[in-house]
Amino acid sequence: MRSETCRKADEISAGVDLSAGRAGRQYFTLDDRAVKVPPGIKVQRIFPPSIEVILERTERREIPVSARIGGGAAVRRRVAKVEIDPPSVEVEALPEEFTRMPAAQTEEIVPDVIGETFAATVRVELREPHAKIIGSPSVRVKILFRK
Repeated sequence: MRSETCRKADEISAGVDLSAGRAGRQYFTLDDRAVKVPPGIKVQRIFPPSIEVILERTERREIPVSARIGGGAAVRRRVAKVEIDPPSVEVEALPEEFTRMPAAQTEEIVPDVIGETFAATVRVELREPHAKIIGSPSVRVKILFRK
């Protein structure tokens, strides 16, 4: 094939319908209908002809959110109270991931003003690779400082 007829790799993709999938190990056969190619290109052969897929059931649970406050020890020592709204988020994850995730943390919050109160809307971060937040990943954090 000459270079002017070569296509970018992102123009070719393969998809597998997992809607009938169930928990456990399964094999799915790939055929030319599973591969999308640009016009003028024809699928000649697919190798390997099938793929192994392992599906695991996920669970949904409410987990508390904790604020990650930056700005150094001097800032953190002045914190009197932290309010988070909502105080928890619904998370979907593999059951064993919840044991490593007793709480979700916000992105680091560095108060730009250390007066009586600092408030910001921030994102909640999950460190587990298969976990995801159901709904909004943002919370409102209000930090009350000691005088």
